[in-house]
Amino acid sequence: MRRAVSLVLFALAALLLTACQTDAYLEVQVDDDGGGAVYVAVALDQEAAAKSILYEGKPPNTLPIDDLVRAGWTVTGPTQEQDGRIWMRAQKEFSQPDQLPQVVAEVAGPSGPFRDFTVQRSTRFGEQEWQFSGTVDFSGGLAAFSDEGVAAQFGGAALGQPPEVYAQQLGTPLEQLVKMTVVVDLPGEFRDNNGVIGSAGLAAPTTTTTARATGDAAPTTAAGVPTTLAPRSAGRGAAVVWNPAFADAAPTQLQANSSSRRLLPRVWRWAAVVAGLVGVVALLYRLGQTFLDRRREQRRASLRPVPRKAVGAAEADEPQPVPVGRFGDAGGAEPAPMVIAPAASAPPPSSPVTVAQGSPTEPEGDATAGPAAPAASTSPGGRGLRLIVIETSGALLTGRDPVGDVLVPFCRERGCVLSVRQIADLYLSRVVGTTSAADFWSELGLSGDPVLLDDGFARRFELTDHVVGFLSQARQRGVAVAALGDDVPEWTGVHRQRFKLDGLIATWICSAEVGVRIPHPGLLEAAERTTGVAADQAMLIAASRSLLDAAARRGYRTVQYNPGPDDPDSDHPVLRSFAERGRPAPSPSNA
Repeated sequence: MRRAVSLVLFALAALLLTACQTDAYLEVQVDDDGGGAVYVAVALDQEAAAKSILYEGKPPNTLPIDDLVRAGWTVTGPTQEQDGRIWMRAQKEFSQPDQLPQVVAEVAGPSGPFRDFTVQRSTRFGEQEWQFSGTVDFSGGLAAFSDEGVAAQFGGAALGQPPEVYAQQLGTPLEQLVKMTVVVDLPGEFRDNNGVIGSAGLAAPTTTTTARATGDAAPTTAAGVPTTLAPRSAGRGAAVVWNPAFADAAPTQLQANSSSRRLLPRVWRWAAVVAGLVGVVALLYRLGQTFLDRRREQRRASLRPVPRKAVGAAEADEPQPVPVGRFGDAGGAEPAPMVIAPAASAPPPSSPVTVAQGSPTEPEGDATAGPAAPAASTSPGGRGLRLIVIETSGALLTGRDPVGDVLVPFCRERGCVLSVRQIADLYLSRVVGTTSAADFWSELGLSGDPVLLDDGFARRFELTDHVVGFLSQARQRGVAVAALGDDVPEWTGVHRQRFKLDGLIATWICSAEVGVRIPHPGLLEAAERTTGVAADQAMLIAASRSLLDAAARRGYRTVQYNPGPDDPDSDHPVLRSFAERGRPAPSPSNA
């Protein structure tokens, strides 16, 4: 694949035919969850831009940015912005820190001047530490940003013309006209670094005055800034800035460390410490009070007067203790046998949980959290609801048809020409675990890092409305939750991190790990084996009719999720929305 951003950034900076200063930016921004974005920008004044090969006499839609878009970069420009200069910009997001080296490598290639860019995160109680490092090596000059693919765009020369031609025309080496700025924005406060503390968002676009973009116009903020290129952490605060120069004798080593503290865990920890101390003090106070009460009672008893008998009065008979002897003592009467009274009869167990029609009791707390989830209870047979299994696609996530609704549009946007049937066959081989991620995307005709392609595809899915509130109440009432579907761990990993589902869903069953797909009963068997819950103690909520039928045969309670207006001919209770207050009555087969 052609280097993604070198074609946009340094082709403009290297082909200047005027002795004008050109500013280039590379900015890395990291968010609290480990994701982030890489921004690349180059700024030229109008005279320099007019004489660059990319700008001279060519409309914007002829700029060679197709490879950028297919690689997942968002590109705007050339655009004249508020500062009067012509800007070309590109950005690409990542969801995990270990994806940063691959994204930066696309800027100028794995052997280019930007090398070993890494971000590492370590977590302690209530605190996260971030460590960034990288190397900028300009010993190869501006030609290091080029390759054969880039040179082909400029008639075979890596920079459009030999460097000495530019030096003769401009009266100075071309590298002296390019000012490079590298910016790193980490979460929290910086502890130490070898750069200069500056402002984040140096590569952010200013208000545009003349739009020059390919395709449809990007949405803008109230200030006119394209929202697709607005830095994710704009306004977050300080960042570390470096200005490596082509004249540097040695590579520039970049290093920055920061730490961010999470207030809530620390507050809870101190609250727990305070509560523990209060409990100890209360216990000591109670023990001290008990001890003093006993001492006072003993003192009062010792001071009580002993009653005297009247002189000459006959002494009253006093009861005498009965001696304890062998069996038959005390007048030969046999002692009564000891009787252990039977324990109070246990109350009858509660009735089994069913999905019944009517208005359930409103749960305490936030009314927007969702409907009341089934409570864990025990049936007369000892089988209560202990587990809810929810289908991933169509119930937990939007998109009842992952191939037609999500995968086909995703591939078409990146130039895939295969038929829908061919795409569906490749999807099937991927979700049953017979095809690797690299082979899957390669056979679809998509180039790029398979990890980033998986991430981009998984981000096309969204959570079903109100499902988080429903699952939260299920967990609060002691019912475990498992997700099951035609999936691979790489996709579910993105869902778990993006939507923070690990606190709600304890078990994920992926078809690629089991080796079979819906409606094979092996998926349901894997859910039962992993959770340790039998089928007659579980409920399945799914959109797939075939999966519901297979679950009903195994003894599951089943609910079909169907938010559409149609009335499906189904043997399973139908759930229109996770927010609805009523529940459909179960069919006889599921009662």
